[in-house]
Amino acid sequence: MKINVESVSEASEPIQLFYSGCKSPATKDKYTQSLKRVIFEFMEDILTCDTFESRANEIVTRAREDPKWITSVLIAIVDALKKKTELPSNDPDFLKTSCFDNYIPPMKKLLDMNDVPVVWKKIYSMYPENHSDEETRGYSRAEIRQMLKIANAQDSASILIASSSGIRLGAFDFRWKHIKPVYEIDGNYIWEDQDITESVTKDGKVVCGLIVIYSDSEHRQFGFITPEALDAIQAYRTSWIQQIGKEPQPEQPFLKQEGIFVKPLHIKSLWSHIRKIVVSAGLRDPLVKGKRRHEIPLMNGFRRFFNRTNKESISKDSVLAQLIKKEVMMGHTGLISLDKNYFKLHMSELVEEYLNAVPDLTISDEFRLQAENAKLKENESNQKSSETINSLWENIAELQFEVKALRASAQTRYDDELKERIKSLKDNLR
Repeated sequence: MKINVESVSEASEPIQLFYSGCKSPATKDKYTQSLKRVIFEFMEDILTCDTFESRANEIVTRAREDPKWITSVLIAIVDALKKKTELPSNDPDFLKTSCFDNYIPPMKKLLDMNDVPVVWKKIYSMYPENHSDEETRGYSRAEIRQMLKIANAQDSASILIASSSGIRLGAFDFRWKHIKPVYEIDGNYIWEDQDITESVTKDGKVVCGLIVIYSDSEHRQFGFITPEALDAIQAYRTSWIQQIGKEPQPEQPFLKQEGIFVKPLHIKSLWSHIRKIVVSAGLRDPLVKGKRRHEIPLMNGFRRFFNRTNKESISKDSVLAQLIKKEVMMGHTGLISLDKNYFKLHMSELVEEYLNAVPDLTISDEFRLQAENAKLKENESNQKSSETINSLWENIAELQFEVKALRASAQTRYDDELKERIKSLKDNLR
């Protein structure tokens, strides 16, 4: 392996180093938008370059030459944001204390990735106290059911995927080939394309689905979906065929714009679709004066529903083990960063853990009843198996006792016979 001068030069560009430090496409997009606002709005009067890349380079260059300058800039930004958080909540310039999490981390990422020393403890100590009194929550099952009543096939599939997998909005850029059914056969779970044979599809049972997300990045992840969501995807596939005239191809985007041509639906357009549905369902009223945030985050509300429902489901694992698995399903490394190295999980373990939550993650009453009945039958089967095993062990114990008794009885008879023969021989000798 060799590297050339051009690759070294490109890898050392401030903005490229900034991008390489963002672990997921969603984080990269969010940090980029926030950094652009800091550079073009907050620092408009102190930077001289024109483009985003050149301004980022200017910040890094000046910060390396004069560390006190960048510290002063960061303090000025914190002070300006702090003043806005102290305004009355009905003031149009008022900002919540959470705004610091939007603007300071992207600056920290840019400077850290370019080896610019900053005493961040000093910057953080200037943050105001978090005094937010606006509580937010996730959607309820009834609210999601209300959305599905007025959603079309594509939006219904998107809603059920979001609520049953907990994936982020930015993860919805997957393609048809990334959706895989998970089969259960003889106690084993099968999902890999090369392993799904005709006998598996015939004799196996689809217990859930799996979606590959961020497949084009180094941070490839998986999300699980319920059989109900798979059914909605199938209905969407039928709608697709009616519009396009043929089956969707594996490489084609899962979400497309309305019409006879396959044009990818932008993530922002999906957000707009869901917003219209939520408003039409009567679940989002206009904000009253002085309130700046809705009770339920539009897309994150599905992720919160998944997180809470999944963690409330009963598991056979220890509390710590099941929490680690459930955090992994959320796209996190675990409870702590070391879990990814020391608590290795196989996909089948995650599938088994996810199946515990399927009945509660299912929205429609019909599918919920099916899921609950399937789980009940499984529990009954496990109970019967356990009872059978216990009965077998009892029988084995009884047989062992009888064998010991027979051996003791046989030994006693043998000893008596032996004594009689010895006595008879002695009598003959006399």
